[in-house]
Formats: sequence, structure tokens, C-alpha cells
Amino acid sequence: MTAVHRNILGLSTSFFVLFFAFFSGQNYVTTVLGPSRGDASLGIIYGCLCIAAVFSPAVFDVLRQQTADAPSDFEDKLHPAPTTQEGAPTGTLVAERYALTLGALCYAPFFAACATDMALLQLATSGVLGIGAALLWVAQGSVLTAVSSPSHRERDAGVFWVGYMGGSAVGNIAAYLIKRSFPLEVFFLVMSCVCMLGAVALFCTLDPYAVPPPVKTSAPLDGTFPHPDPQAETPTQSAAYGELGEEDPVRATEAVLTWRDVPHLARRDVRALGRTLTIRSVMLVLPMLMFIGFENSFWAGEFTLLLEENIIGAVLSVLGLSEVLTGVLIMSGLLGPRATIGIGATAFGVALVLVALVRHNWLLSPVLGGTPIALYGAAGCFGVGDACFNTVCIARLGRLSEDEGLFDRRTAFVLFQSANTLFNATGYFVAPLWPVHGDGNLNQVYVLGGMLVLATFCFSKSGT
Repeated sequence: MTAVHRNILGLSTSFFVLFFAFFSGQNYVTTVLGPSRGDASLGIIYGCLCIAAVFSPAVFDVLRQQTADAPSDFEDKLHPAPTTQEGAPTGTLVAERYALTLGALCYAPFFAACATDMALLQLATSGVLGIGAALLWVAQGSVLTAVSSPSHRERDAGVFWVGYMGGSAVGNIAAYLIKRSFPLEVFFLVMSCVCMLGAVALFCTLDPYAVPPPVKTSAPLDGTFPHPDPQAETPTQSAAYGELGEEDPVRATEAVLTWRDVPHLARRDVRALGRTLTIRSVMLVLPMLMFIGFENSFWAGEFTLLLEENIIGAVLSVLGLSEVLTGVLIMSGLLGPRATIGIGATAFGVALVLVALVRHNWLLSPVLGGTPIALYGAAGCFGVGDACFNTVCIARLGRLSEDEGLFDRRTAFVLFQSANTLFNATGYFVAPLWPVHGDGNLNQVYVLGGMLVLATFCFSKSGT
């Protein structure tokens, strides 16, 4: 196994540990804190993530310079840095490793706060988690794109998804068992400790110097996609930043940067993101990013309120298991992008129909653990759809940025996180207005159905 493959496996395994804790705890937040405070907490998490994601590349620039100057003895022993003839390190993922570690550590205070009855502390730590998640996810996208070869982007995205959502499947089963034997305060404290373990795993397993050489392309910024040309200069930096006479992300790291430069660098990145949004292929991917955000908030929030509290973990473990199995199928290479999109869209459609039927008091039997089996089926379908849509989006943005050279890979995953988390946060605030549980209605289900049709159609036209 090469060092690059170990990076992919280490990233996937570390996310398994971290999201073993997060998914287990998140699925009880709206139930334990109550619909109002629970939805507000999750909305703050995703709202802060959306805003903070814009600043993440600027933080990476400063971190990269600060950490490159004087690596510690421990770092040097853990992952010795290869050097050029001039003695300068050749690695490019040092800042991302620090961002991954710091971001993961920000998850722990939230679950510790959930073990208390202090509402303000719970909401404040929700914001901390959101900021940490921005660093974590933009760094994750940057690392996964950097270490994946162009011919294996879907496969490597599948490997990551198996580890990431494997944490959901196993974590929900563990949550179900822990909750049966211990009070929720103990459950949340255990999850807080597991988050810290995940942060340690990220720091220790990621080799920031194991990065394959990038593929340069000659792609223009008009939405067309020529074949890679090894002799051509990549227009990513010059096209995205040169028009305004600004520093690109690479040249920025050569200057002397301090934390006071973060606002200036963030403005640079916002302009680059704005230009990225004018690219036709990116505009066609946006509806799917929006849908991913809404559907995630639906099954993590409102859907759990349709379930008996003591069975939430068991039902959502079905969702996590279906995510893992779908990820394995994608990882095997048996599914192309179009087939993956078709399966995902069909699974989401079936899930929404099952929820609607149960809400209309159909398919209420047979039951398992006091919950209609139809809702177990809906959870499984949500898992299949979520795995399919996320993996094709991650791979597509990787191709547009790293392979086609249309924009910087960090911009790609600022876009990914900002778009889908904006709608994720919106979903948590819409939920109290359009509740599905109790005496609510199916407005959320109808909106999700319409967005599903639009997202599938637009993505199919984006060049996959």
C-alpha cells in the first residue's frame, strides 16, 4: 500500500471515529433538547459552517506558512518531510492536517454541553462546532481531491464515504444500546470523548507530504472540458485571481502572512467563489447541493420526530448501513456516474413516498419496536440516495477543479459546504413552520420532491 493510499484510508478511518460520535449524538439532539431548541442548535451549527467555510482557505494560507517555518520534532518523526535540493519541504497538506485536527476538536464541547441543562452553553458550543466543521470539511475535500488520481475519483470518494457513513451505522447501533443502559448525560459525555479520539487519529494518520503530482490542463473558463494536456499551464490560479491583479492561493503563501491578513484573503476567496458560480457546469451542480442540504436536515431532524425515542438509533442505523453498502458498490466501480445518479434519485423518491403514506396513516403495520417497518425502509432509501448524490458531487467538483483546471480545489469545497449547509441550516429553521409530525402537513415532503426532480435533471446536464 502506497503512502497516498494510506492517506485515503487514514482519512476515512478517522472520519469513521469522529462521525461515529457526531451522527449518534445529532440524531438525539432534536428529541432530547426539544423541537425548538434542538432545531435552533442544529440550525446554528450549519449556519456557522456555511459562513465560516468562506474563511477556511484564508486560514489554510496562514496556517501553511506558520507550520512550514518550524515543524516540531514530534511532527518530523511522525511524518518526515521530503525536501528539494534547496532544503525546502515539498509537501502541500500540512495546513489541511492542522485544520482537520482543530476542526475535529471543536465537535467535543457541543456534546459535553448537551449533557447539561444550560441552553446558552448548548447554543454557543453549536456555533463552535459549526466553525470547526467548516475547517474540517473544506480541508477534507482539499485532501481527498489532492490525493486521488483523476481516473479513480469516484472510487476514492466511495472509500471515504464507506468510512464516514460507517461511523453513522455503527454509531447509531451503539447509541441505541448505550441509551438502553445509561442515562443520556453519560451518552453525550462518551460521544465527546470519542470526538477527541477522532481528532488525534486525523493528526497521526495523515501524511501531509504523500501527494501525487497534479495533472495540468488547458481548460478555458467557458464550461468546456478538453482532455488533459501535460504540457499546458493550469489556468486555475491565473484565471481565477489574475484578472483583479490579486495574489493567487499559491503565491499568497510565499508572502509574509499573519492572522490579520485573513479578512483580506477571505475577500479574495469570495471573489473567486463568485467567479466560479458563473461557470455553466457549476451552476448545473448547484441544485443538487441545495437538495443535499435540505434532505439531510429532514432525515436528521423532522424524520426522527416521526419515530419512537427509544428506537431512533435502530432506525437510523439502517440509514447508515445502507450508506455504507452503497458506498461499497460505488467503490467497486460497478456503477458509472449516470447510474449512480439514477439510483440515488429513485431511492429518494421512494423514501419520500413512504413518509407520505405513513403520514396519511397507511402502511402503519407491520411494526418493529413500535415503529412501522415502512419508516425503516424510508431510512434505508434516504441512505442510498444520500450516498449516491454526495459521492457524485464530490467527484464532479474534483474533476472540475483539479482535472479540468477551472478553479482552485479549495474553492470547490468552499462551494460544496457553503451551498449544501446553507440549505441544511435553512431546513432546520423551516421545520417548525412546516412540521410533518403530530398535526403537521406534508409541505416539506412536497418541496423536497420538487427539488429532487430539478436537481436530478440539472446534474444530468452538467457533463457527467
